Amino acid sequence: MLLENEYIRVELGEGPLPCVRAVANHLSGKSVTFGENHISLLLGKEAPVVISSRQADKVKVTACEKDRLALTAAACYEGYALELALTYRLEGPCLSMELEIANAGENAAFIKDVIFFEAYTSAEAEGQESKIDLSLGEAHFMQAETYGRVDAWPIFLDGHLFCGIDWPVAENAVLGKRLLCRQFTGRKLEPGERMRARTLTIGAGKEGGAARAFLDHLEAMRGRKTRRASMYFTWLTHAWEGLEEKDFDAHIKTFEKLKEAYGLSFDIVLADAGVVETLHGMYHSKYRLRYDRLTPGGVKQFADRLKDIGTDFGVWLGPDGFGEREEDFEKRLETVTGMVRDWNVALIKFDCAVSSPLGPDRYRNERYMNKLERLMAECRKIRPDFMVINHRITSSPYILGILDSTLWEGMETYPDVYLVNTDKPRLFTRFASYSRGEPVYCGVYSYLLEDHGVCFNGEWQGWAEELVVQTFGRALMLSPEAYGTLFLLPDSEYPRLARLMQLVKDNRDLFVHTHYHRETVDFIHSDGERALICMINDSWEKAVRLVNPSRIDGLEKKADAYRVIMHFPEAGPREEDSRQATVPWEGSLEVKLHPFAAAVVEVSPEGGAVRGALKDTGAISTLPEAIMEKASCPIGKLSGSAPEEEDVKTAERIKFMVSNDPTEAQVIKKLPPSVHPEINQSRRLFLEKIKKCHVFAECAWDDNPATAWGDYFHWDKLSNIWRVDLGDLYRVARVEVTLADLGPGPVVGEETGRKLGESVLFEVSPDCGKWYPADAQVFHDRIINRKITGALIADFGELPEPVRYIRMHVRGILVGDIRVKELKEGRLVEVPREKWHGNNLLTARTPLKLFKKSINIGETWKGRYLAVTACLPKEAQVPLMQEVAVAWLEDRAGHVRPMLEASPVFPFNGWENNTYRQGYAWTFRTPVPENMTGRELTLKLAWYGPCYGADTEQAKAFPEVEGRLVTVHEP
Repeated sequence: MLLENEYIRVELGEGPLPCVRAVANHLSGKSVTFGENHISLLLGKEAPVVISSRQADKVKVTACEKDRLALTAAACYEGYALELALTYRLEGPCLSMELEIANAGENAAFIKDVIFFEAYTSAEAEGQESKIDLSLGEAHFMQAETYGRVDAWPIFLDGHLFCGIDWPVAENAVLGKRLLCRQFTGRKLEPGERMRARTLTIGAGKEGGAARAFLDHLEAMRGRKTRRASMYFTWLTHAWEGLEEKDFDAHIKTFEKLKEAYGLSFDIVLADAGVVETLHGMYHSKYRLRYDRLTPGGVKQFADRLKDIGTDFGVWLGPDGFGEREEDFEKRLETVTGMVRDWNVALIKFDCAVSSPLGPDRYRNERYMNKLERLMAECRKIRPDFMVINHRITSSPYILGILDSTLWEGMETYPDVYLVNTDKPRLFTRFASYSRGEPVYCGVYSYLLEDHGVCFNGEWQGWAEELVVQTFGRALMLSPEAYGTLFLLPDSEYPRLARLMQLVKDNRDLFVHTHYHRETVDFIHSDGERALICMINDSWEKAVRLVNPSRIDGLEKKADAYRVIMHFPEAGPREEDSRQATVPWEGSLEVKLHPFAAAVVEVSPEGGAVRGALKDTGAISTLPEAIMEKASCPIGKLSGSAPEEEDVKTAERIKFMVSNDPTEAQVIKKLPPSVHPEINQSRRLFLEKIKKCHVFAECAWDDNPATAWGDYFHWDKLSNIWRVDLGDLYRVARVEVTLADLGPGPVVGEETGRKLGESVLFEVSPDCGKWYPADAQVFHDRIINRKITGALIADFGELPEPVRYIRMHVRGILVGDIRVKELKEGRLVEVPREKWHGNNLLTARTPLKLFKKSINIGETWKGRYLAVTACLPKEAQVPLMQEVAVAWLEDRAGHVRPMLEASPVFPFNGWENNTYRQGYAWTFRTPVPENMTGRELTLKLAWYGPCYGADTEQAKAFPEVEGRLVTVHEP
């Protein structure tokens, strides 16, 4: 028996219920055959009875057409009496197999499994699996054993066919040469009840095109167009504690001001984890709802204010709130649909950071997924353009039949936490996003993946390039997508963000992903008439791309000449003509890119309106030509030698200058105040919030007993010590450290046996060369049945000279207060604390080697950086967020300019999280100031080497160190 259309021919075998025996793919000209194939039902919970399609009788053909075959049959065995309705249907390049089961007996029947496909094949069968790395974000909440559950992925046959059950918790397995497609139904059918199993699909693609055919099938199966939208979510302006009403109000006021002042708005603003629901505190017995406690005035007030500025509202929800009882599910259904209806909710983010609702029990997973499907259907009845994004509920691409996107690779993009330059050195950490390339499912681009957006926490430089790649390159459903502290941008950057947002709206119809060039990592989008190209230069050198209209993927000839306009980077007032040109259809145009540039170039038929004059030219450029010429100037390799005494002292002084406050706090301290009170208020409230996380050095001398300074993220891995720079020289006689009984406790792990010794080494120095030691006495407080460390006091007596620098050789403590006292006229007097600076994640090691090179910087301009890179052998993968080196510039008079900016940030102190990411390269940098030009300078790097994670011989090797002058910003 044959079914056939222009794409595919299917041969069905003999037997009561015919099964697929062969598929001929007219698109590829190839065929795949199968051995004896059959459908099976597993009945009963324990020792299930198997009913096979070979046992069916009373078969009746109800429809027989060229592209459709429908049959009914009876299946009776050991007391079971079932009626089966089987339909094969050809639609386009796909064969669907649909099965309905009715209980015609007198007793209930438990349908445990439905096996649609079980056959041997000579085809090259390839099963797919998730590529999610559990270290790439909060995926680590999903235990590895839970993650080993069955998630449905398609089977690819000879690279041109795909096969699988269209359901996320099914099993599509390749067992040697045998294929198995099984649904874990777990359904009890009462007499007279019917059920429809999920559909099995076999689809055809061109040669090597099975994956593309599968994603096209997913689109057809979804049956709806997903809205493309820009989105901002609030995570990292808070953590699991959520936003209190005053914080929420300040956040919304910031968005209101950005709209008023710059016309800047997102399509959706989402209140992330902790605002509506949270991980911690079982405030509600099932769902952990908490918004009524945090926002007594209600969430709706904020949703309504967003609506007034043309922005929809979104909410984060834990995915596990359905419960096991039907009444639990009905309550959840009522709660969530009420949010969609009453709060103008356009998007829900389901996130497995809170839990993993799917586990090893496949039948529970089936029940869960059915509930999720029903919830989504009810929400879409209220709002048809409603969207739901999937953060690791399942890795199965079939989830896109229910939801609207999946987190690509499970990866988050918090700079210097989850987004790190692991593959090579780059000027800024943000440029690590370049290496992620094309978002793919099964190796094929899908706009329904989500790349987690641009995180504004941390150094802001490079944010626009990262956003351009995310939005004009990957062209995903949610783009631009952003999160974190948007108020950390300087005022000068908001018009730029507003312009990019408008550029997205003006060109959204072009975001059809046409092609990705793996060699150049450029993206091309075209609707046939015009094209948008996102060009990326992921290197320290200048680069050139050729634009030839006749060779652009997807572009059709509409004119003899084409405009080429560079929309990003923006042109300065006198540079308009250097960013656009005309080029013949068969001609070519050079686009020059500075190091680590991202450019957005539009190619369109000549004839429409365009700003500025057009000219025929051979090139356009991301920088003015005079600057572009020297945008990349290699300085060369630095030579290594044993460090001299003065180099050791300088390196140690630089360690005292390093800040390991959260990068957000470092940015706020460097930013000039905003002209907008709303933005300043958001910054202030944010700092107050993260001060409660005990990660600021200044919390040890702010006279606030509610704050403290700790090192509990790092002390168990680092041989770190605590440093305090007093800012001036004093005749220090005593250092008193009071430990705080807050947060994790005064000494981390003390209750489980970790205790400080009888004394702790303290050291003081005038110049970081000569050190005076003292053994600090450890004092304990007794609190009912336990003894805790309360204070450390070091007496130095009468030192021969004044000192400035203090080192405390202790780890794992939480410091509430530090006081330093000097001896004046025989009395101990407190040293003033206004100029103090501290850090506690660096070690007391001395450099293993010094690398240096003489340089002379001939000229300078805005946007130019001096950078030095240190690269171990590529095999040496070690944790990146640690102390490995310090770098500085030194003139002939011995004046030192430290290079305190680094990618990744060293060592990293994340108030919210820290991830053990590994790589082999570091970059230290400094903007080039006027007073550094025309002088004889020495570039130096003191190398310490990794202090942990260095288990290989390669990791213990010395690095290759190079210097560069690069320009990455416009003047």
